[in-house]
Amino acid sequence: ARGVIAGLSFASGRAQLARAALEAMAHQTHDLATAFAADGAPWSMLRIDGGMAANDWMAQDLADMLGIDVERPDFVETTALGAAILAAVGCGMQVSLEKAAQAMRGGGKTFNPQMTGDVREARLARYARALTAA
Repeated sequence: ARGVIAGLSFASGRAQLARAALEAMAHQTHDLATAFAADGAPWSMLRIDGGMAANDWMAQDLADMLGIDVERPDFVETTALGAAILAAVGCGMQVSLEKAAQAMRGGGKTFNPQMTGDVREARLARYARALTAA
């Protein structure tokens, strides 16, 4: 396994490395969405959760790179929420998983794509060039 961080200069620091890692995640997610679409299952929206999902910049970048809405729940630690939903059904507090999820999930935030298509394509082209240079 190899990793590449392209475009570094002497002016690059921690902030640029952190941004590169977040952008790489969005590009890899784009690759995954492209593979799903090629198999006849295009994404119409994406729901995210977990610790990284708390980063608004990352969620917006995902929406921009995918060109679709990205939805994040207010409570991003959905593993714990899933356990609570199962427990609520198991102890009879809720009658079904669907009802428990509706009652316990809460609100969220939707990130809509704001990046223009030409900017998205330019970023994806730079990403593809970096991959071939690796």
